[in-house]
Amino acid sequence: MGKIYTLDNKLLTETPEIRVGDKIYPVDSRMKTFKKMDDALKKAGESRKSQDSQESEDQDEFDIIITHALGANALKEIKERDIPFPAMRKLVVLIMAAMQDIEEEEAERRFRQQAGA
Repeated sequence: MGKIYTLDNKLLTETPEIRVGDKIYPVDSRMKTFKKMDDALKKAGESRKSQDSQESEDQDEFDIIITHALGANALKEIKERDIPFPAMRKLVVLIMAAMQDIEEEEAERRFRQQAGA
């Protein structure tokens, strides 16, 4: 008889969460959400390229990631806090780590690689 491999129920049902100040946001890490987010990011990148380096009126990448992972209300709340850029960047790295179930350091490394590419 062959080996049986099982997908842990924990991965199927538990939702990662991120704390911003005193507020906790559940992260939508479903595959369909990740695909929608990836498509939106690609579309935003293509839009910027077609505008010959002019400032895009589309949502920036951070807005896209936060909206898909945490929801539009969370994005509004976070923007109202007017947090500094380094904190916003860190939030995006934490979201990507939570969505991919990887350590923060690994998400940071991937983020830097994509920025440099």
